[in-house]
Amino acid sequence: LEQIGEETQHRLRSARNDFLQGLLAAERDSFGALHVLELAHIDECYELEKAELAASQAVDAKKLRAAWEKQAKHSRKHGVGNAGVGGETEAALQARIAQRHGDEMRALRIKFEEIRNRLRSEQQAELLSLDAFYQSQMVRR
Repeated sequence: LEQIGEETQHRLRSARNDFLQGLLAAERDSFGALHVLELAHIDECYELEKAELAASQAVDAKKLRAAWEKQAKHSRKHGVGNAGVGGETEAALQARIAQRHGDEMRALRIKFEEIRNRLRSEQQAELLSLDAFYQSQMVRR
């Protein structure tokens, strides 16, 4: 009778552990799916902000070009050449705009990379916590 009781206890512990491992696997799967959705949302926000920045940069470039052209027209009128503000050539203007806008896009990309990295770190910490919880609930066989 004692042996039957020990075997029953062993089977119960084994069944409980199997059940807990199944729950852990299901939670990890749903957690992974949630993480994929969070990353997709972050990517969508990045694309929206990138489009907004590009539109803002187009307006900025038009304003810079208008100021440059106004100065260049003034320079030509007074026989000083074709240069714009501060003697800047058109090529220099284009380079300055490209550098400025490139820096802004780079900063935006870095910002979103940091957000993604932080999310991944948080996910890893949560998965470790989840694993530790389930391990603590499992009984020794």
